[in-house]
This record gives sequence, C-alpha cells and structure tokens, in this order.
Amino acid sequence: MNKDSLGGIGPFEISLLEWIAKLRYVTSTMLVDLIKAGYVSFGWRSGVTRAKLTTITNRMAEYGLISLTRFVTLNEDGSTDGSSCSVMRIITLGKNGSTLLRELGKKGGRYNAFDIFQDGNTVKRILATNQWLIYWLRTYKDEVGENFETSCVIQLKGTEYTGARFYATVTINDCPMVAEPVRRTEDFEAESIKQWLREKIERFALMFDNLDQLYHEKDEISFPQRPIIVLICEDDDHIREIWESIQPVLPKINGQEIWFSSDLRIFNYNKRGERFLHFVDGVPQLVNLKQVLGVDDEAGSAAPTADDGEQAKTLQTVCPQAPADDAD
Repeated sequence: MNKDSLGGIGPFEISLLEWIAKLRYVTSTMLVDLIKAGYVSFGWRSGVTRAKLTTITNRMAEYGLISLTRFVTLNEDGSTDGSSCSVMRIITLGKNGSTLLRELGKKGGRYNAFDIFQDGNTVKRILATNQWLIYWLRTYKDEVGENFETSCVIQLKGTEYTGARFYATVTINDCPMVAEPVRRTEDFEAESIKQWLREKIERFALMFDNLDQLYHEKDEISFPQRPIIVLICEDDDHIREIWESIQPVLPKINGQEIWFSSDLRIFNYNKRGERFLHFVDGVPQLVNLKQVLGVDDEAGSAAPTADDGEQAKTLQTVCPQAPADDAD
C-alpha cells in the first residue's frame, strides 16, 4: 500500500470523490474530461487511461465509496430490446465516500440513499448541466479559473420568498452565465413545465435586477454584472419550442439576455463555434463568444472524448436500471 493512500484509496480517488460529490451525477466521460483538463489530482499515479479509470471506479463501488447505475435509452414501446438502445453508466456518491470526505475535512455533497432512485428527468437535468459546466472548464480553463459554482439555492433579501435553484454558474472575464436545463416531458406535463419555466425566468430576472441583495443561506452572493441565462435544451427543435413557450414573459424582462444550447451542440466536435444561440426578431443567431466573453470560439482546442455524441444522445431518453457493476 502506498504511504499516501488509505487502504488503496489515494489522492486520485479522493479527488474523484470530491468531483462526484460536487456534481452529484456524472459519467465516466465527464470524469475523463476533467482528468484531461487537469482538474483531478493524480497523486502518486503517473497517469490514468479510460480502461484503468473503469477498474478504479469499479473498485470504489465495491468499497461503497460510489454507487453505479445504468441508464438506457427506451424504444417507442418502452422496451429496451434492439440494437438502437444505448447504455450510459451514472456515478453517484456512496455512503462510505461521503463519510471519507467528511473525515478528511473535504467539502462536497452529502450521501443521499435515494439518488439512484431519482426520476429520469431530474437526473437528465443535472447531467445536462454538468456537461455544460465541464464544457467551459475543459475548453476555457484559464479564463474560468475558480469562477464556477454547482447547484445551490439563491434568495433575494427582503422578500417573503423570491429565490431559485441555480444548477450551475460560470463566469468568464467578469461575464457570468447561469445554466437552466430544460427536458422534454410527457404530453400531460408539458404545459405545466413550460409555465414553471416562464415563472422561473421571471424570478431570475427579478433577482438579477437586485444583484446586491442575493444570498445563499447566510452568505452574500456577488455577480460582477447581470448574468446571462443559458437554457440547455435537447436539440434544435426543442430550442425553438422552448423559445416560443417563453414569449409571454420576454416583454417583462426586456433587459435580460437569454442564450440557448442543446446536448449535441455542447459536445459535438463539428459544432465548434456554434454552441450557443440567441434569438433576434424571432430568428436564431449564433452567439459571438469573442464579442461577448472575449474568448475565441475554441480555436485550436482538442477534439472531445470519442463517445461524447453518444452520451449527449443518451441524455435525451434515459431510464434508470439496477445498479451497475461493469464498464460503460
């Protein structure tokens, strides 16, 4: 056993646990991206291949440090038969992992035994947000630095209750962005979900009108300027659908900038420079990141992990199965 490890669990595994706790639901692909971008400490390891990462996460699951669950795409009839189905392994924090982080004095989310039983849309929203966040971290690491946050509830001071869950935030060159994931739902839920989204966007706008009065629990929250709301949809058709659904509130929040993206736009290599859209007179136009954020549109950036496209596709229609114990 290495002198810097705890029962075979060393700095690399602990760093993985911190990210899993921070993000709540992750895939191996997301962890690979964080490793490649230098966000995970290797400790005494010289390097980690994807195959080795699978071995490590399987061992961590055996120790109860993490939990593994399979998500699969469904056919039209709800079955999982056929070659068109794909499988994605979801990683969450285990009870022993939460205990270990707490004993080491590490910050992060606490173990929740019900995380592996969450409904599919809740998991998909968090996964879509994590994809968005990791995109910024891996592509603009120097520009982002430490200026990002994962899920938290922020409230407006002096009101009975005006608050909202921020799934993730990223700030680049003093320009903050707030991610709001939107997933397709069953027909009977669709209108209520759209109404909920309209109300949440109004709450965001009201809060951003009062940037000096925002709090998370007892801590003041500071944004350098009014954040951009980024709606993460499933595909381009969904982007158009969501834009149309929020039309009733746009006149009330005239000063609020709203961007749109999708799972495939965020992670497909051939979408470099086309990740984000905004609407001008009802027409979707590409966001000029150089003009708005002062960063190049991924000039010279490396190609994403090979299975990114499949991961993004899987996020659109997934259903949890029993805990997994093998590779992706």
